Amino acid sequence: MNVGMCLDTGHFEGVAVNLHDIIERFHSRVLHVDLKDCRERGAGHDTVVFEEGVTDFKAFLDHLLAKTYSGYLMIEMAWREPREPIVENLRKARSMFQSYVRV
Repeated sequence: MNVGMCLDTGHFEGVAVNLHDIIERFHSRVLHVDLKDCRERGAGHDTVVFEEGVTDFKAFLDHLLAKTYSGYLMIEMAWREPREPIVENLRKARSMFQSYVRV
């Protein structure tokens, strides 16, 4: 039985799992993607504001879309430290990923 999965960039980066290897191996099972940035690879679940971490979202999303992914992209802002202004950070994240929106 094939089981669908959520691909969470922050979790995989946090445990130093290569996102491109995950795409290659599991792309046909990915149902949705949680997008969040990680302070450094292998440092646990230490998420940060988009573009303050190590995740190369363009390379990741280009690779995933090349595998014909057509599911949801979820912007997840799960920081340990409150980051104000929240609305401004959400707008920044939305603009980062707007070019990947398909109608």
